[in-house]
Amino acid sequence: MVDQLMAGRMNRELACIYQEFLTKSMLNTRMTENLSHALFTCEICCKDPNASAVAVVHRQLEEIQTVIFSKHTANVQIYTEDACIFIIDREGKWHTKRI
Repeated sequence: MVDQLMAGRMNRELACIYQEFLTKSMLNTRMTENLSHALFTCEICCKDPNASAVAVVHRQLEEIQTVIFSKHTANVQIYTEDACIFIIDREGKWHTKRI
């Protein structure tokens, strides 16, 4: 569990493990930084076979986060309520609703 957190990994299973077993006494500065990254991780699911990736845009950040779907899911960091989420199809077109 500690190795996964140190690597900044997050998924449904790890979220349950972190919640159940992680204690304040286990945390150090580096783990706290990785935990803050993990806490903002959201799973995006898209069953459309033409979807290849998801992009998240925060107006406060310069970089656009792009994650390729794996088995119809992608884990992205969403830091604000006004983040824009786009599905990218196999042709590279960005969609806000449906492909």
